[in-house]
Amino acid sequence: MSLFSFWSRLKSQLSGNVHVGKDHLGNNYYSIKGTKRRFVDYGGGVVHHGALPPLWRSWLTHRRDVPPTEKELKEDDWKKQLYMKKVEEFEKKDELMQIEERKGGENIVKGSQSIQFEEWTPIKKGKQEKLKE
Repeated sequence: MSLFSFWSRLKSQLSGNVHVGKDHLGNNYYSIKGTKRRFVDYGGGVVHHGALPPLWRSWLTHRRDVPPTEKELKEDDWKKQLYMKKVEEFEKKDELMQIEERKGGENIVKGSQSIQFEEWTPIKKGKQEKLKE
């Protein structure tokens, strides 16, 4: 434990700060006794509020009353992994579609089906008026 870390903890304990939790990035979360104030001690090197885990950020900004539990944090991590897996699958499909477009331009792969596009030509102004009649 570094001297700075020791001093920060001692200062927090003497000032009435209550340690509420810690995230996987090494950040410590506190509330101040007798007030509604909450803050984070960026121990993980991240000093940007947007880079904090969403559940902890919700607690800091008073969108939730209680700090996240270990169970909630694990569920959130699971959802993030599932989301990343779906993004990866989507990117693979998108890459296949782009390759197919570059090859022929007419067949676009969509799952196991392909869509045929008809060639489109604009109608000239004179022909457009004849079609209306």
